[in-house]
Amino acid sequence: FFGAHCDKALGYPCVKDRCDVNATCTNDATPDGYNCTCYDGYANIAAAGGPVVCDLDECATAPCDDVATCGNTVGGFTCTCPSGYETPDAGVTCADINECS
Repeated sequence: FFGAHCDKALGYPCVKDRCDVNATCTNDATPDGYNCTCYDGYANIAAAGGPVVCDLDECATAPCDDVATCGNTVGGFTCTCPSGYETPDAGVTCADINECS
């Protein structure tokens, strides 16, 4: 056992459903006694400090315009064009705004 109150059992924390279905669980010496790691091609999109939530990383295929920022979401992605650009298709393409016209 380990932990502040000797309440964590080594070798036991990785039990069924401890991690996301798209992750592997590894026993370790962290306070929880385990670590979840998303499979290749998946990204952890959980809030800081929250449980691991693995989602297919759609941004890995670069679906957005070269100047846009891709944000991975559950089941999809968002593209955001930088300031000074406009987009007809939610950031998949970004067109420079001609401020001189």
